[in-house]
Amino acid sequence: MARPMSRRKFLVRATTGAAGVFLVACQPPATPQPQPEVKPAEAEATKAPEPAQPTEAPPEPTMAAPESEQASIEFVMNDSPGWADAVNKMMAMYMEQNPKVQVKFTPVTWEQLQTAMPPRFAAKEPPDLILCDVFWPWVQQGMVVDLQPFVDRDGADLSKIADTKAGVIMGDPKRYGLPFDFTGSVVSYNKTLFEKYSVPLPKAGWTTDDLRSAAIKLTRDAADKSPEDSGFDPMNIKLYGMLLMNSNFWGGLVQSFGGSIWSDDGRTCTIDTPEALEAFTFFNEIACKQHALYGPQPTASAGAADPFVSQQAAIMFEGEWQLALYKDIQDFDWDVAAWQKGPRGEGQYGASDALGIAKDSKYVDAAWDFMKYWIWNRDAALTTGVIMPPALNDAGMDPSIMNARIGAKGPTMENLVWAYKNMRENAEGSLYYQSIHPEEWQPIWGEMLTTLLTLCTDDPQVLVPDTAKQITEILQKP
Repeated sequence: MARPMSRRKFLVRATTGAAGVFLVACQPPATPQPQPEVKPAEAEATKAPEPAQPTEAPPEPTMAAPESEQASIEFVMNDSPGWADAVNKMMAMYMEQNPKVQVKFTPVTWEQLQTAMPPRFAAKEPPDLILCDVFWPWVQQGMVVDLQPFVDRDGADLSKIADTKAGVIMGDPKRYGLPFDFTGSVVSYNKTLFEKYSVPLPKAGWTTDDLRSAAIKLTRDAADKSPEDSGFDPMNIKLYGMLLMNSNFWGGLVQSFGGSIWSDDGRTCTIDTPEALEAFTFFNEIACKQHALYGPQPTASAGAADPFVSQQAAIMFEGEWQLALYKDIQDFDWDVAAWQKGPRGEGQYGASDALGIAKDSKYVDAAWDFMKYWIWNRDAALTTGVIMPPALNDAGMDPSIMNARIGAKGPTMENLVWAYKNMRENAEGSLYYQSIHPEEWQPIWGEMLTTLLTLCTDDPQVLVPDTAKQITEILQKP
């Protein structure tokens, strides 16, 4: 089965190219999302800000337009299959309840977001609402509203939504955006192959040791021998027990070993701690000593078949958005699991698209009111949630959201709920949200992963600390 473009192309086979190009972003299905390119002439204006040090009280939220005035607000975002219909339906629900407000959704391509929006902001004619993930120039240049005063004024309950780190720059107290969706990762596994090779199925409480054991037993060479068998041929593997390519997933993996990727202010790469080193060494050994892990490749083929669908990998660390493709599987039974418990905790990749308000909007309060409705109103969240899982935790676990991801061969509702609940409770997206000089450190990060998991040429005890040093030097530049 040929693999269609996934929900977030940045997350599919995330390390590509000899230097390990690191593609990051967050969005609805079928639209590529590299981080916005910053032209040399704009570099000074768009570079990540120093951690903010508040010198004055935050401004009061702006007043709404006069009650007699009709507010007309525009929301701009890149489109994808089914997304515009869902957003327009949700907006119609809002406008029926708020007849003095007109909301218009302007769907654009990803490229148009990068090229057409900066001139609109510069001309002080931006959309009222737009994506406000921390790496966008309109966020970096301070062209959007700090939402924290609005949250405080209205008592908006952030505990009810997943991933409140969305729209927040590390070390900066301001809140430039709030999540309207929430997506992350699950472990997909080929149930038929597990049963064929008598491997215990993942279940609640499974551990990194269980993962390693399963990956080794499932790996098979052309003669159907596993790495535990005499005569196993590591140069002729037909089935890998595990596939792990996505660069962003490492925040969650390191977290489960008790480590972290960054310091709190985002200015130091902390993967050289004993806990983080243990995580990298663990997966390096599975890949390079047991030959049971298929890692990031130096090159990637855009039209290549999905390794899970084509049964080249039995266990797949993959985004939940990929379940839209896996629903069509007919050749084998499959299921999903929450990520395994690590030696010192749990982690599971999760991140969001953040929605923010332009400072030059004429109707800031109306835009905020609409944003609150979309994020916290259960019916609104469910309406768009059938395409992208909503940030609202209660809606995100609704049966209608779960059923939309179940196909004829899997997964089971029980395991799907388990995986999604764990994802919300242990979401880790720090690699996605790191916005300081990404164009410089991402290739170094990707090259490290390719070396550790695919080339197998360097000792992680040397390579990882060296990488941490290189990246920290980049992060601490002005």
